[in-house]
Parts: sequence; structure tokens; C-alpha cells
Amino acid sequence: MSPTVAKAPAPRSASSERSVSKPDLTPIVLLLVLGAFQVATVQTVESFGSDSSVYMVLAHNILEKGRYEFDYRPHTVYPPGFPLLLAGVSILTGREGYNLFIRLMPVFSTFALMVWYFVLRRDAGRVAAGSACLLVATSAPLFQMVTRSVLSDAPFFLMSGLAFWSLQGLEEPASQRRSVRYLLLASVCLCTVMTVLVRSAGVALSAALFAWAVTGKLCRADRSALYRAAVLASLAGFLVFGWWTVWTKHAEHRVYQGQYMESYASQFMAKNPHRPEMGTASAVDLVIRAGSNILVQASYLAALATRASYVMPTWYSPLTVVTIVLLLWGLVSSGLNRQKTLPAWYFLAYFAIYLLWPFDEGPRFMLPVAPLAFVLVWRGVLKVTDLLRRRPTSTLAAVSVLGIALAGGTGVTGRLPGRQAHAALLLWPLLGAASAALMFLAKRAGQGAATRAFDLVVVPFRSWRAHYGIVGLLLLGGIVQQAESARTNLAENPSHFRHYASADFSAWLRTAPQGAVMAHQFAIVHRLTGRRVVEFPITSDPNLIVTVVKREKVLYLFVNDPVPYEYFLPTEEERWRRIERAYPVMFQLVHRGPGYRVFEVREPGPTTTE
Repeated sequence: MSPTVAKAPAPRSASSERSVSKPDLTPIVLLLVLGAFQVATVQTVESFGSDSSVYMVLAHNILEKGRYEFDYRPHTVYPPGFPLLLAGVSILTGREGYNLFIRLMPVFSTFALMVWYFVLRRDAGRVAAGSACLLVATSAPLFQMVTRSVLSDAPFFLMSGLAFWSLQGLEEPASQRRSVRYLLLASVCLCTVMTVLVRSAGVALSAALFAWAVTGKLCRADRSALYRAAVLASLAGFLVFGWWTVWTKHAEHRVYQGQYMESYASQFMAKNPHRPEMGTASAVDLVIRAGSNILVQASYLAALATRASYVMPTWYSPLTVVTIVLLLWGLVSSGLNRQKTLPAWYFLAYFAIYLLWPFDEGPRFMLPVAPLAFVLVWRGVLKVTDLLRRRPTSTLAAVSVLGIALAGGTGVTGRLPGRQAHAALLLWPLLGAASAALMFLAKRAGQGAATRAFDLVVVPFRSWRAHYGIVGLLLLGGIVQQAESARTNLAENPSHFRHYASADFSAWLRTAPQGAVMAHQFAIVHRLTGRRVVEFPITSDPNLIVTVVKREKVLYLFVNDPVPYEYFLPTEEERWRRIERAYPVMFQLVHRGPGYRVFEVREPGPTTTE
């Protein structure tokens, strides 16, 4: 008698899918404990991030001025949802500022993971949903994000989960009451709108709801009320997104020709956002970017799951390739089940947005969909093993072709640096050869014998005991990483912060004569001083920079000393050297601090041609 594959839990009624039972307490309690640990170990000394500074100033201006502005002009990059949340918390507590806001971030992420647990539990079961959410909760990138920066990611994570959870509530028997149904419908629409307002990428939720409703109607699924609710919420999200886009176009203020950081649209269309002078991207550039970002984002998901500090974002990286393959099979498996297509649509829409996003911010943008991605990967594992069991010959043939193709391509690439590259050089040929050998053995033995052999070898690894063991080791590894990060948070040295120079300059500026300032980290300087701060133009044209200096009546120019891996090119030092050569008597050094210089603007001298 052959071993049996671990079976999924038996179907439950709608009411039982929403209720909380004893098995649910384990992941919920663990999530709460992790959240409390994160709240207790936040970085109490602010590291002064640019995005955090913008969000906190926007919240302050909403409270004090009743206007959505930053640096004395309308803000057109970040939508107002997150600053409104911060302002609301400030009204409720009577406090505002970093020390309050930073402790909110782990609270948002903990509740987000709890909500997503119940959303995913319905389609994937308790074990898969709990494992996925705990893997994210114990990851080092999540810990670092929610304990060191005031960012919109965690509230976005929560709002998107609440939209799914509210929509699922419409299927409960209790929602047959008209008052409850209207309340849930309002909740779906409100959470969808808030998801868009907290982060512009929330439009992916509107797109997913619309695609799910349309495809469901085409398939003649008997869920008319749900589809109508999804369409209504989708339209609400699209309308808010359209309003925000139109408003930003109307309110956008460009300080200089070629400036592109004033809206997301201009950032998406940049050929290379780190080199703004390269101009607008072509259709070919966008296709190449999307192809590259598939590997980049998949490598971040692989790193989150395996606890690796880095996974190569290349087509020959085993972890990256396996993640992509399993995600694809997970999406295929979800598409075959109409009840599971909405989360799959959401992942596809969200992932597609970041295929075109030109900046690499690490795993940050994958965290809000990481639990869903892990569930899709798990479904991919089940689908592939099921294919190996039912169609061993054809499946092994496909794996062999993939291994041989990647082995050949990896060999053509030449000498590759790093241990992961060396592992790829060894793994792909072995995989291709082993799969081919097993394919011939399976063909000779026949379908029945091959299936029995598969059961004896593979099925034990698919048991719940093996699942708990593997996930437990990964969770333990993540907890150890978070403990190391917590120790860093509690013993942080401000002089080691990336933007310490901007903070030190701001302290000096408080005692300097009043006047406008030009600085690359304009958001941080404005938040710490309240002065009008003009962005240091990212251009190699010194005449353009000086034109902005004159028009904006800049008194001080703040220049950071050279650092490795500058984010934008030309670097601040290169820009300053061009200005110094073109206008040798216009700027005078008045202060030097740790890692920076301050120049006072004097009467302009003659312009020289470079």
C-alpha cells in the first residue's frame, strides 16, 4: 500500500471560515508577540529618512494649516492617505512626531498580517496561511522597515487586507441582513479607496477587483452580488486615483527644466532615474526594465522566504528561477479555481506595477504581497509534485530541458563571481542530467511503478510534520536576524546614520541668518529647520543650477562630501565642481561639518564656458 499525500483540510461552511477557533490562536498569538517585540525595540533615535520626513511634515501641515503642502507648496508625489492617518492619530492622542509615529508602524504591520492570515486561511487553509504570515513577520526586512522608518507600506498592507476581508464577509450568512450587507459594502469601498490614497500602487487592488468581476461574469459564476460589490469598489478606487492624478498635474510646480521627481508618472517614464539627463524611456526601455525587474523582485521574495541576505537577481540563479517557476504554477493553480482567482489577480496587478518601477528599493515593495506570494509558491509546489506523480515522464522531460538550457546558458556567460554563481554552474548540469536519467527509468518502469517510487521518496517531504520542521527552522532563523537588528536599534550611534550630515547641517542652520537653502536632501533639511529648501538640481549644467539659485533667492548651498554608491548622477561633488569652475567668486565656504560643506551665495561673477 503506497503512502498517501497529506490532504488539505475538509471544506468548511462560510460561517466557520470566518470564525476564530483554537487552531487559529497559535499564529495570532505569535503575531501579537512578534508585534510587541517590534514595538519595544523600535529605533528611538531617528535616522532622518527623506520619505519619513515628507510624511511627518505633511501630517503636521494638515493639522496646523489645513493644507496638503510641503516646503510651502502643494505636494504632488505621495497621495494624502498616510499623512491623514498620522494626523488622525495625532488628534486622538494629542501628540505627534517621530516617537509616536515610529511605534505605530509595527502595530500597523501586525494587524495587517493578522487580517491577511484570515484572508488567506479561507483559500489556502490554516497551515499555509499561518506559515506565510509568520515567515513575513519574522523577516529581517520587515523588522527593519517598521522599526526604523515612518513609511506608508505597513498601513497600505493593512488597508488592502481589510478590503479583501470585507469582501469575503459578503458571503457569510449574516450578511444576508440588509444593514450588515450595506455596512460590508461600504467597508469594501472605503478600504479600496484608502488603499489607493495610502499608496498610488493601491490602484492594483482596483484593477484586480475589476478583472475578477469581469472574468467571473464571463465564466457565468453564480456570485452576482459579490461581483457587483467588487465593481463598485473598483470604480471608487479608480475615481479616487483619477482625481489624485488630475490634481497633481494641476498643482505640480517645477523648479527647473528637466526636473522629474515631482510626480510618479515622470519617474516611471525616466530612461534611467539615477541619471535624469538621459531623458524619457522608450517602449524598448520599458520592456527591458520589466524583464529585469521580474528577476529582481523574484529574488527578493526568495530572500524573504529563505532568510538569505542576498539572492542573485539573474536568470541563472537557482533560487530566483525556482521562485519564478513556482509562482507561475501557483498562479495557474489559482486560476483553475474561481474562488481563488481574486488574490491571484491582485498579485499579478501589483507585481506588474513594480515590473515598470525604475528604482530598486530592496524587498520593501514586495513585503505587502509577500504572504500571498508564499501561498502561491506553496500551491506551485503542490502542482509540480502532483504533475510529477501523475505524469512523471513528461514532467521530468520538461525539468531536464530547463536544466540543460540553463546549464548551457550559464556556461556561455563565462566566469561568474560569488558562491551562488558557482552553485548555479554545478546545479543546472546536475539537474538536467538527473532529470533525464529519471525520465528514462520512469519510462522503462511504467506509470504505476514510477508513481509508487515517487510516493516512497517525495511524499514524506510533503507531510505536515516535514512542513512544520522546515518552516520552524526558517522562523527561528528570522527571529535570530530580528534580534540582531533589535540590538542595533537599541545601541544605534547617530553619527553612523546615512543622513547624519543633513541633520548636523540643520542644527548649524538654526543659528544662521534667515534665507532659502539649496540641498540635495531637501526634505530632511526642511523638516528639521522649517526653512524654504530648494532641491539641488540633478544636472551637469552649472548655468541651470545658478539660474535656480538666483530665481529662488538661495542664500546657502549645502554639499555633501563624496560617498560610495551615489544614488543620483552626476554626484553632488561633480555638480559643485562644475559650478565652482563656471562661477568662481559666486560661492564662499562659510562652514564645514562632518561629511559636508556650506557655501554662502554672493554676487554672481562672469559665466565661463566649459
